[in-house]
Amino acid sequence: MLCKLPLALFFLLGTALIFPSYEQDTAQDYLDAHNQARADVGVGPLIWDDKVAAYAQNYANQRISDCVLLRSGGPYGENMAWAVVVWHDSLRLGCAKVTCESGGTFIVCNYDPPGNIIGCRYIGNCSNYNFNAEGKPENVINTFSLANAQQSNISLGSSLSPAGSNSSWLSHSGRFAFGFFSQGNGFGIGVLQSWASIASILDSGNFVLYDADSRIIWQSFDHQTDTLLPGQLLRSGNELVSSISESNHSTGNYRLVMQHDGNLVLYPVATLNSKEYSYWGATTNFLGDNATLTLSENGLLYMLNRSGVNAKNITNGGNPADGKTYRLTIDADGIVRLYSHNMDQNGNWSIEWSVPNDRCDPKGVCGINAYCILLDEEPVCNCPQGFVYIDQKQKNMGCNRNFLVENCLFNNENTKYTIYELENIVWEDNAYSVLSSAAKEDCNRACLMDCNCEAALFQDQMCKKQKLPLRFGKRDLDGVSTVALMKVGDGGLTTIPTESKQPSTGILIDDD
Repeated sequence: MLCKLPLALFFLLGTALIFPSYEQDTAQDYLDAHNQARADVGVGPLIWDDKVAAYAQNYANQRISDCVLLRSGGPYGENMAWAVVVWHDSLRLGCAKVTCESGGTFIVCNYDPPGNIIGCRYIGNCSNYNFNAEGKPENVINTFSLANAQQSNISLGSSLSPAGSNSSWLSHSGRFAFGFFSQGNGFGIGVLQSWASIASILDSGNFVLYDADSRIIWQSFDHQTDTLLPGQLLRSGNELVSSISESNHSTGNYRLVMQHDGNLVLYPVATLNSKEYSYWGATTNFLGDNATLTLSENGLLYMLNRSGVNAKNITNGGNPADGKTYRLTIDADGIVRLYSHNMDQNGNWSIEWSVPNDRCDPKGVCGINAYCILLDEEPVCNCPQGFVYIDQKQKNMGCNRNFLVENCLFNNENTKYTIYELENIVWEDNAYSVLSSAAKEDCNRACLMDCNCEAALFQDQMCKKQKLPLRFGKRDLDGVSTVALMKVGDGGLTTIPTESKQPSTGILIDDD
């Protein structure tokens, strides 16, 4: 949604401030000029917004008869101020041009959130101000009333009130507080920095703290979690990280990374940003280190280049007038989904788009030593023969062996194993030994004779011997034919006793 305050207007009469006005000026021409000026002072790029442009067109149409450059005295910036162009917290741009009856050219650009507000600097943000009839900001209520609030502990039965001296509780350090803050004509409640003078939840969903000079000292949009909202930017080097579950918002198992090379890639957590760990990517490496991912208000997910130009669409946008709001979330299962919600109707969020399509693709979705298969498009976690679930109630935690294994330092020739085969099952290629030009039977025998071999992958006449735990197991019907070979205890649960004077040591690994 657009900011509820009037949009900042920037008028260009006859010729543009930064570039000449031609008959065929395009949205990209306006963006290029603005973003070059913004880049010169280290301010982030604007994006084009058709709704903002419609405001500009409506105003321009009213000026055709006289093309008079007006000064309203309000927070509009009709004096062609440079501060409007480079206003730090403006995100969206829309421009319009009309030919005046006098023959001249009249160009109007609108900005959202607005800039060039009386009493504010271009590097600040005044979207939290209430404006009087003259366009001057009214006095605002400070976020906290901190008098007599330096308590280190909160007594049972204590309470807070939005008015008075007990509007918040401070932390031990005095740097943070929990309590009420002014929000519009009422109050909100949250955890804030205690020196913040003003707090505001913008229409975009951005929670912003300002100091006494109206400069942003903290904003939630700079601290992404698992979700990207319209207008929020995922800049180069940043990432979204999934939650553990819908109800547990601790750090989960997957991340969506806007890489420095310009690629948008999905990885498990605690892995390198390298190809062998990725399970989905939007390849755009031509964008380089200044690529930025953003979500528009109509559900279009796209990438900006360093000039703020739309360089690649990831999704198709919806209808701007369809009354929906959108969010992009990396869910606990490692799938990135674009959700929509109709603000005019009751109901749940609907899935508009998702990646990857195969819900077994997220690496590690079934935990260690397990493998994922799809049944009716739903992921199902399975344990190989000789293995059991670590937790029957949470089968995605993986599997452990349920049989005794020998200690290779005291090799017991009487310990019996067999090989269990799984067709078209793959996992992470982390072999400690590779035998080439082998037949499957040779691979079976090689693993049985090697005390250290606990599993093997047979693929393309290659025998890849591995140790547990195995990671990222899934059924692969599209790749090269692969057979997973699992070394399990013969009989499933026992080892054969020995009469050797040197005892055989066994390790029992169960599901407790």
